[in-house]
Formats: sequence, structure tokens, C-alpha cells
Amino acid sequence: MTFNKEPIDRPFNWLRLGKMALLGLGLGFLLNFGQTLSAPLDAQNITLQLEEILQDIRCLVCQNESLASSQAALAQDLRNEIKNQLVKGASVEQIHQFLQQRYGDFILYKPPYKPITWALWLAPLTLLIVGLLVLLVYIKKFKP
Repeated sequence: MTFNKEPIDRPFNWLRLGKMALLGLGLGFLLNFGQTLSAPLDAQNITLQLEEILQDIRCLVCQNESLASSQAALAQDLRNEIKNQLVKGASVEQIHQFLQQRYGDFILYKPPYKPITWALWLAPLTLLIVGLLVLLVYIKKFKP
């Protein structure tokens, strides 16, 4: 068997190389994305999400403290419940909905904007406008 030692005069195909590179990059991204989706939450991510949720939730016993800073027994039970739900894969929104259904809108530091909570959202603006109107009337009344 003899081998031909002469080089083949074939032009280099840059288009083919580009297609192969794009295919490899795309496959790499897909594999990484699939791994990210299927990976369970590790302890650090759970801790970060837990801290985020606990700052948004009001302690039902203390009422002026967040669930994160409260020392009440109910607060500890709720912290454990929220952590268990995070471990099971619940999202932050699902946990907020669960707590809202169980305890009402009062448990959230930032209640949703709906007709029953309009007073909470609109009261500061209304008081500001009324205060400015009273101030204007007072100034006009005593203006020489």
C-alpha cells in the first residue's frame, strides 16, 4: 500500500468551519441551560431566597417586625414552613400566595393593589393634598 504524499489542493471552507463552531456553541449552551433548570437549589440559594422572603413578611405576633427579626414562636414556625417549601421547590410568588391565602393581605409588608387595599395606598396622597389645601386656605385667610 502506497500513500500519496502530495497535498490535496482543496480550498479551505470557512463557511463550514463557522457552521460547526456555531453548532458546537449552541449545543454547549443547551446542555448548560438544561443542567441549570434541572439542578436543585443549593443551600446558599435557599438561604438567600429565605432571607428575601422573610424581609417581606410581617410577624403576626409582633406586627411591626419582619418575620426575619421576630423572636416569637409563631415566627419560628413560619420560617421553618417557608424553608421547607423552598426546599420542595416552591417559588417566592407561590410562597407569598400561600401565606396570603392563609393569613390575609396583612401578612405582607407591601399589600397588593386591589379595591380592598386602596385606602392603604391612597391615604398618604390624599392626606398630602388635603394638608396642602388647608395650608393654602390658611395662607389666603391671613394674607393682608
